[in-house]
Amino acid sequence: MVIRRASLSLVFLIVIACDTATEPITVRSVRVTPNSVALESGGTIQLTAQVMGSAGGLLNDRPVSWSSSDPALAQVAATGMVTGGMNRGSENVPVTITATVEGKSGTAAVDLIPLPARALRVGPDTLRLIAGESGDVTAQVLDASGHELSGRKIQWSISDTSVVTVSGEGRISAAFFATFETRTAQVTGVVEGQVDSLVVEVRPLPAASIALGEYSLRLAESDTIEVPVTVRAADGTELHGREILWAIEDTTVMKRLDDGRLVATPYTGDQVRTTTVTVQVDQATASLEAQVYIDWDRWQTFWEPVPDGMPDLSHVYAAVGGQGVTMRTVVLDMNGDGRDDLFVQMWSVVVGGARALFTEEPIL
Repeated sequence: MVIRRASLSLVFLIVIACDTATEPITVRSVRVTPNSVALESGGTIQLTAQVMGSAGGLLNDRPVSWSSSDPALAQVAATGMVTGGMNRGSENVPVTITATVEGKSGTAAVDLIPLPARALRVGPDTLRLIAGESGDVTAQVLDASGHELSGRKIQWSISDTSVVTVSGEGRISAAFFATFETRTAQVTGVVEGQVDSLVVEVRPLPAASIALGEYSLRLAESDTIEVPVTVRAADGTELHGREILWAIEDTTVMKRLDDGRLVATPYTGDQVRTTTVTVQVDQATASLEAQVYIDWDRWQTFWEPVPDGMPDLSHVYAAVGGQGVTMRTVVLDMNGDGRDDLFVQMWSVVVGGARALFTEEPIL
């Protein structure tokens, strides 16, 4: 009986030993370290997979398969080395790196940091606007390789906010003003320490219409007049300080003085003469017709005896009233200057008066 019991115990021990030797150790879990990391664009980081076996120990002999949720942004090698791609956006981009061993997986969260700005380019060099208009500024934020970065927030500043304003998106609005001068301001952009600027040139509103205080003129020769000129923009705004160009069709009829007044030009003859006066501001024009006539009431007729033996070939001689007195006519204009080009019709003169009829040819 004793021998038989010993044999049974030996058999039992052998069976247990055999079962223990043939049971495989499986993978219970995979842990990736570090499990969360921020990675610069173009940078690298080494990840490690810790494989825990079913028996409770680390399994260092098991092959690990590595994968990335976005290989374009973060590639992972068979060794667990992660290389960051180029994040040209404005925010961190999350990428998940996974280590897999015999169906068990562990992950690490990688945040890919955006590339830093290395240059700012704004344009155009000079933006030209008309008062009240708006225009857009182009702004490029570049990395060290010259590639454009997106979504970067540019801070704008203006040298003179009475000339223009700028929105956060870079839209520039010119101030409204009706004066003549062109005004300028410098607009500066700053992003991540990079600076660039442009000049904004704001021209005044263009003239759309001109109103003249006179629609027609009738002046006696040598008279002067100042013609009021009102310049307006297309919306009716009155414009001030604009350069006005004057054009006179016939300057023998009328001229413009340095002080801006128009003056009727003295002339030979007794017919009313006409000319057209045109004013222009920008592309707007207006015209009026001007007439110049001789005001006979301003003329004087003097009679002077001609001394004996003193011929005067530049004047006409005539006998008055048959009295045998030789007379010479001297005609003065309003300025007191003699006019040799007009001749008195002697039979029409009222002696002692100021009126006379004139011809351009002498009456002999």
